[in-house]
Amino acid sequence: MAEDLDNDENGSVDNTAVVNAMVAANAFLVMASSESEEERLFDSLPFGESQNLFGFETRPEGSSSEGFDATLEEVLHLISVHGYARAHPAAFAESVSANSSLTRAMDTARGGKFTSIPNPYPAGAWYTYGDETCTYRCMATEYFYWLLTSILGAQNYTDEDGGDRASDIEGEWRLTTRAQVEGTDSAGYALMTDAQYLLPTKIPNGEYLGGTVVLGGSLISAAVEWPSPYNGVTPNSSYELEFNNVGVLNSADATIYV
Repeated sequence: MAEDLDNDENGSVDNTAVVNAMVAANAFLVMASSESEEERLFDSLPFGESQNLFGFETRPEGSSSEGFDATLEEVLHLISVHGYARAHPAAFAESVSANSSLTRAMDTARGGKFTSIPNPYPAGAWYTYGDETCTYRCMATEYFYWLLTSILGAQNYTDEDGGDRASDIEGEWRLTTRAQVEGTDSAGYALMTDAQYLLPTKIPNGEYLGGTVVLGGSLISAAVEWPSPYNGVTPNSSYELEFNNVGVLNSADATIYV
Protein backbone atom coordinates (compact mmCIF):
# COMPACT_ATOMS: atom_id res chain seq x y z
CA MET A 1 0.00 0.00 0.00
CA ALA A 2 2.87 2.34 0.80
CA GLU A 3 4.35 1.70 -2.64
CA ASP A 4 1.01 2.36 -4.36
CA LEU A 5 0.47 5.64 -2.49
CA ASP A 6 4.11 6.78 -2.63
CA ASN A 7 5.07 5.14 -5.90
CA ASP A 8 8.33 7.05 -6.35
CA GLU A 9 9.21 6.10 -2.74
CA ASN A 10 10.49 9.54 -1.79
CA GLY A 11 8.75 9.46 1.58
CA SER A 12 5.80 11.66 0.55
CA VAL A 13 2.36 10.63 -0.67
CA ASP A 14 1.99 11.17 -4.42
CA ASN A 15 -1.69 12.18 -4.44
CA THR A 16 -2.69 13.80 -1.15
CA ALA A 17 -6.34 14.09 -2.18
CA VAL A 18 -6.57 10.31 -2.55
CA VAL A 19 -5.13 9.64 0.89
CA ASN A 20 -7.32 12.33 2.47
CA ALA A 21 -10.36 10.65 0.91
CA MET A 22 -9.32 7.28 2.31
CA VAL A 23 -8.80 8.74 5.77
CA ALA A 24 -12.17 10.50 5.65
CA ALA A 25 -13.81 7.18 4.78
CA ASN A 26 -11.95 5.34 7.57
CA ALA A 27 -10.67 2.96 4.90
CA PHE A 28 -8.79 -0.08 6.14
CA LEU A 29 -7.53 -3.47 4.98
CA VAL A 30 -8.53 -6.66 6.80
CA MET A 31 -6.05 -9.50 6.54
CA ALA A 32 -6.97 -12.87 7.98
CA SER A 33 -5.39 -16.28 7.54
CA SER A 34 -8.64 -17.84 6.34
CA GLU A 35 -12.32 -17.16 5.72
CA SER A 36 -13.25 -18.77 9.04
CA GLU A 37 -10.87 -16.49 10.92
CA GLU A 38 -12.30 -13.46 9.14
CA GLU A 39 -15.81 -14.50 10.16
CA ARG A 40 -14.71 -14.68 13.80
CA LEU A 41 -13.14 -11.23 13.54
CA PHE A 42 -16.03 -9.60 11.71
CA ASP A 43 -17.98 -8.31 14.70
CA SER A 44 -14.90 -6.67 16.21
CA LEU A 45 -13.80 -4.82 13.08
CA PRO A 46 -13.68 -1.02 13.34
CA PHE A 47 -16.26 1.20 11.72
CA GLY A 48 -15.29 2.28 8.23
CA GLU A 49 -14.80 1.09 4.68
CA SER A 50 -12.93 -2.20 4.46
CA GLN A 51 -11.28 -4.44 1.91
CA ASN A 52 -10.32 -8.00 2.73
CA LEU A 53 -7.23 -9.98 1.79
CA PHE A 54 -6.50 -13.51 2.96
CA GLY A 55 -3.07 -14.69 3.97
CA PHE A 56 -3.26 -17.70 1.67
CA GLU A 57 -3.76 -15.36 -1.32
CA THR A 58 -0.53 -13.47 -0.79
CA ARG A 59 2.73 -14.25 -2.54
CA PRO A 60 5.44 -12.06 -0.97
CA GLU A 61 7.99 -13.52 -3.37
CA GLY A 62 5.85 -12.47 -6.33
CA SER A 63 3.39 -14.15 -8.68
CA SER A 64 4.55 -17.55 -9.91
CA SER A 65 3.42 -21.14 -10.41
CA GLU A 66 2.17 -20.94 -6.82
CA GLY A 67 -0.41 -18.38 -7.93
CA PHE A 68 -0.98 -14.68 -8.53
CA ASP A 69 -0.15 -12.34 -5.66
CA ALA A 70 -3.62 -11.09 -4.75
CA THR A 71 -2.10 -8.28 -2.68
CA LEU A 72 -1.63 -6.38 -5.93
CA GLU A 73 -5.37 -6.56 -6.52
CA GLU A 74 -6.97 -6.16 -3.10
CA VAL A 75 -4.81 -3.28 -1.89
CA LEU A 76 -5.46 -1.47 -5.17
CA HIS A 77 -9.22 -2.03 -4.75
CA LEU A 78 -9.10 -0.24 -1.39
CA ILE A 79 -7.21 2.69 -2.90
CA SER A 80 -9.29 3.00 -6.07
CA VAL A 81 -12.73 2.68 -4.44
CA HIS A 82 -12.17 4.84 -1.36
CA GLY A 83 -9.40 7.05 -2.71
CA TYR A 84 -9.51 7.78 -6.43
CA ALA A 85 -13.29 7.41 -6.88
CA ARG A 86 -13.92 9.87 -4.04
CA ALA A 87 -11.10 12.32 -4.77
CA HIS A 88 -11.65 12.45 -8.54
CA PRO A 89 -15.28 11.43 -9.19
CA ALA A 90 -15.50 12.83 -12.72
CA ALA A 91 -12.68 10.51 -13.69
CA PHE A 92 -13.10 7.48 -11.43
CA ALA A 93 -16.59 7.35 -9.85
CA GLU A 94 -18.03 3.85 -10.22
CA SER A 95 -21.83 4.09 -10.01
CA VAL A 96 -24.00 3.33 -13.02
CA SER A 97 -25.19 6.95 -13.04
CA ALA A 98 -21.73 8.51 -12.64
CA ASN A 99 -20.87 8.59 -16.34
CA SER A 100 -17.24 8.98 -15.34
CA SER A 101 -14.27 8.55 -17.62
CA LEU A 102 -13.73 5.14 -16.03
CA THR A 103 -17.27 3.83 -16.53
CA ARG A 104 -17.47 5.15 -20.10
CA ALA A 105 -14.26 3.35 -20.98
CA MET A 106 -15.53 0.22 -19.20
CA ASP A 107 -18.79 0.26 -21.16
CA THR A 108 -16.74 0.23 -24.35
CA ALA A 109 -14.56 -2.60 -23.05
CA ARG A 110 -17.66 -4.68 -22.18
CA GLY A 111 -19.39 -3.91 -25.47
CA GLY A 112 -22.20 -1.89 -23.89
CA LYS A 113 -23.56 -0.37 -20.68
CA PHE A 114 -24.79 -3.43 -18.82
CA THR A 115 -26.28 -3.43 -15.32
CA SER A 116 -26.47 -7.23 -15.38
CA ILE A 117 -24.22 -9.83 -16.93
CA PRO A 118 -24.97 -10.25 -20.66
CA ASN A 119 -25.14 -13.79 -21.93
CA PRO A 120 -23.12 -13.81 -23.99
CA TYR A 121 -21.03 -10.66 -24.03
CA PRO A 122 -20.95 -8.95 -27.44
CA ALA A 123 -18.33 -10.18 -29.86
CA GLY A 124 -15.22 -8.05 -29.60
CA ALA A 125 -15.59 -7.23 -25.87
CA TRP A 126 -12.30 -7.61 -23.99
CA TYR A 127 -13.62 -7.23 -20.44
CA THR A 128 -16.08 -10.07 -19.87
CA TYR A 129 -16.39 -10.71 -16.14
CA GLY A 130 -19.18 -13.19 -15.52
CA ASP A 131 -19.70 -13.15 -11.74
CA GLU A 132 -23.45 -12.61 -11.20
CA THR A 133 -22.81 -11.21 -7.70
CA CYS A 134 -20.65 -8.39 -9.08
CA THR A 135 -22.70 -5.21 -9.49
CA TYR A 136 -21.97 -2.46 -12.02
CA ARG A 137 -19.94 -0.64 -9.36
CA CYS A 138 -18.02 -3.83 -8.64
CA MET A 139 -17.36 -4.23 -12.36
CA ALA A 140 -15.83 -0.75 -12.41
CA THR A 141 -13.60 -1.62 -9.46
CA GLU A 142 -12.32 -4.72 -11.22
CA TYR A 143 -11.86 -2.82 -14.48
CA PHE A 144 -9.65 -0.22 -12.77
CA TYR A 145 -7.49 -3.04 -11.43
CA TRP A 146 -7.20 -4.87 -14.74
CA LEU A 147 -6.31 -1.70 -16.64
CA LEU A 148 -3.63 -0.41 -14.32
CA THR A 149 -1.93 -3.70 -13.50
CA SER A 150 -1.86 -4.71 -17.16
CA ILE A 151 -0.32 -1.39 -18.16
CA LEU A 152 2.33 -1.82 -15.45
CA GLY A 153 3.19 -5.40 -16.43
CA ALA A 154 1.77 -7.42 -13.53
CA GLN A 155 -0.40 -9.59 -15.79
CA ASN A 156 2.29 -10.49 -18.30
CA TYR A 157 4.31 -13.45 -17.11
CA THR A 158 4.82 -17.16 -17.63
CA ASP A 159 4.94 -19.23 -14.47
CA GLU A 160 7.57 -21.81 -13.59
CA ASP A 161 5.47 -24.60 -15.06
CA GLY A 162 5.21 -22.84 -18.39
CA GLY A 163 1.65 -21.71 -17.79
CA ASP A 164 0.54 -18.51 -19.41
CA ARG A 165 -1.17 -15.80 -17.33
CA ALA A 166 -3.10 -14.59 -20.37
CA SER A 167 -4.80 -17.96 -20.78
CA ASP A 168 -5.58 -18.09 -17.06
CA ILE A 169 -7.57 -14.85 -17.15
CA GLU A 170 -8.94 -14.72 -20.68
CA GLY A 171 -12.44 -15.51 -19.47
CA GLU A 172 -12.47 -12.13 -17.73
CA TRP A 173 -9.79 -9.94 -19.30
CA ARG A 174 -7.92 -10.20 -22.60
CA LEU A 175 -5.35 -7.39 -22.54
CA THR A 176 -2.35 -8.44 -20.49
CA THR A 177 0.36 -6.08 -21.75
CA ARG A 178 0.81 -2.34 -21.93
CA ALA A 179 0.90 -2.47 -25.73
CA GLN A 180 -2.36 -4.42 -25.87
CA VAL A 181 -4.15 -1.96 -23.56
CA GLU A 182 -2.82 1.04 -25.49
CA GLY A 183 -3.76 -0.46 -28.83
CA THR A 184 -7.21 -1.79 -27.92
CA ASP A 185 -8.52 0.19 -24.93
CA SER A 186 -7.40 3.67 -25.86
CA ALA A 187 -9.80 5.45 -23.47
CA GLY A 188 -8.80 3.30 -20.51
CA TYR A 189 -5.12 3.67 -21.34
CA ALA A 190 -5.38 7.46 -21.61
CA LEU A 191 -7.12 7.65 -18.23
CA MET A 192 -4.65 5.44 -16.40
CA THR A 193 -1.63 7.25 -17.81
CA ASP A 194 -2.97 10.78 -17.30
CA ALA A 195 -0.25 12.44 -15.21
CA GLN A 196 -2.69 14.74 -13.39
CA TYR A 197 -4.02 11.82 -11.32
CA LEU A 198 -0.59 10.67 -10.14
CA LEU A 199 -1.42 6.99 -10.47
CA PRO A 200 1.33 4.43 -9.87
CA THR A 201 3.78 3.99 -12.72
CA LYS A 202 5.41 0.82 -11.39
CA ILE A 203 4.12 -2.30 -9.66
CA PRO A 204 4.92 -2.62 -5.93
CA ASN A 205 7.48 -5.29 -5.08
CA GLY A 206 7.00 -5.32 -1.30
CA GLU A 207 10.20 -3.39 -0.58
CA TYR A 208 9.18 0.16 0.32
CA LEU A 209 12.19 2.49 0.43
CA GLY A 210 10.45 5.72 1.43
CA GLY A 211 11.06 5.47 5.17
CA THR A 212 9.09 4.36 8.20
CA VAL A 213 5.39 3.78 7.76
CA VAL A 214 3.26 4.55 10.83
CA LEU A 215 0.18 2.37 10.63
CA GLY A 216 -2.01 4.34 12.96
CA GLY A 217 -2.30 6.75 15.85
CA SER A 218 -0.68 6.85 19.26
CA LEU A 219 0.30 3.83 21.28
CA ILE A 220 -2.24 3.25 24.05
CA SER A 221 -0.94 0.09 25.61
CA ALA A 222 1.12 -2.99 24.98
CA ALA A 223 0.51 -6.50 26.19
CA VAL A 224 4.09 -6.69 27.40
CA GLU A 225 6.54 -4.01 28.51
CA TRP A 226 10.31 -4.13 28.35
CA PRO A 227 12.88 -1.53 29.49
CA SER A 228 15.05 -1.55 26.40
CA PRO A 229 15.00 -3.13 22.97
CA TYR A 230 14.35 -6.87 23.11
CA ASN A 231 14.93 -7.22 26.87
CA GLY A 232 12.38 -9.64 28.24
CA VAL A 233 10.90 -10.37 24.84
CA THR A 234 10.80 -14.01 23.89
CA PRO A 235 11.87 -14.58 20.27
CA ASN A 236 9.14 -15.81 17.93
CA SER A 237 6.38 -14.93 20.37
CA SER A 238 3.31 -12.82 19.65
CA TYR A 239 2.63 -9.56 21.47
CA GLU A 240 -0.35 -7.30 21.05
CA LEU A 241 0.02 -3.57 20.52
CA GLU A 242 -3.02 -1.33 20.76
CA PHE A 243 -3.28 1.96 18.89
CA ASN A 244 -5.97 4.59 18.83
CA ASN A 245 -6.96 6.14 15.53
CA VAL A 246 -6.07 9.76 16.15
CA GLY A 247 -2.79 11.59 16.23
CA VAL A 248 0.60 10.34 15.12
CA LEU A 249 3.08 8.29 17.06
CA ASN A 250 5.98 10.58 17.91
CA SER A 251 9.32 8.85 17.63
CA ALA A 252 10.43 10.82 20.69
CA ASP A 253 7.75 9.08 22.76
CA ALA A 254 8.52 5.47 22.03
CA THR A 255 10.39 3.11 19.79
CA ILE A 256 8.66 -0.14 18.99
CA TYR A 257 10.66 -3.16 17.91
CA VAL A 258 8.74 -5.94 16.24
